[in-house]
Amino acid sequence: MKVFKTPGKQGYSVKWSPFEGNRLLYVTCENYGIIGRGYLYHVDVLDASIACDNAREYADGLFDVTWSETNPDVCVTAGGDGSVQVWDNRNLDVSTGPLHIMKEHTKEAYSVESSLVRGDDRYASGSWDKTVKVWSPNRTHSLATLVGHSSVVYCASWSPHIPDCIASASGDSTLRIWSLKCPGSERLIIPEIGRAHV
Repeated sequence: MKVFKTPGKQGYSVKWSPFEGNRLLYVTCENYGIIGRGYLYHVDVLDASIACDNAREYADGLFDVTWSETNPDVCVTAGGDGSVQVWDNRNLDVSTGPLHIMKEHTKEAYSVESSLVRGDDRYASGSWDKTVKVWSPNRTHSLATLVGHSSVVYCASWSPHIPDCIASASGDSTLRIWSLKCPGSERLIIPEIGRAHV
């Protein structure tokens, strides 16, 4: 077993690269994300060890990370300040911050995921402000805001098979399936196992 330690920094998300089989992105927070900084690590899994290129620092906790599915040089993180950050994976200088910081969520951004449909460079973020937002790395404002949850959105996930389809899980005890073709209205709400409402 290989181990990579980050003393004083708790791990929140790790993602394998879709481009390189031995590369990972790993994000952490100080003080369990309550207060303190966040860190983005580029990690290589080697035959006998784990190597870290660097730890890039962000002013608030980082709760999630995703690789761009279309560009190996880009990754996106979700932060405790309500922002999503676009990072350049080529510039690993620890003093270099994100390329773009998009702050539209009014509370912590807890989840971020790239679209899994080939050629689609959008990503979705879920937040404690009860919304899901859809972004493009080439724009400074969100493309869409999905409203309907009555509590924290812990996860937003793209369908790998249905273009323009996002699922979200919330503290309001619902799973919602959203169609971006019909913004503003979710297709299905599942309040608990065994009961579905259309």
